[in-house]
Amino acid sequence: MNAPQKFDPGANTVGLGRNLDARLLPCRPDPAIPVDGLTIGLATMTENSPHGGEMHPDGDEVLVLVSGRVRVVFEDPAFD
Repeated sequence: MNAPQKFDPGANTVGLGRNLDARLLPCRPDPAIPVDGLTIGLATMTENSPHGGEMHPDGDEVLVLVSGRVRVVFEDPAFD
């Protein structure tokens, strides 16, 4: 196992491969660097997204709100 490594989540994302190997990737505007597994990152937002939101039909995103407000709209009424 490698030693823990400090990193700035505002400048890097973590690519977690299917084999559970983690690597640091530089943050960049879309499109993100592809990862065969999961991407874990931080998004700082001060206004609404310019594209009117995002869509994840496979439910493949976890949102954690540190402070402020967010409005999440589900297309399936069972989740409202």
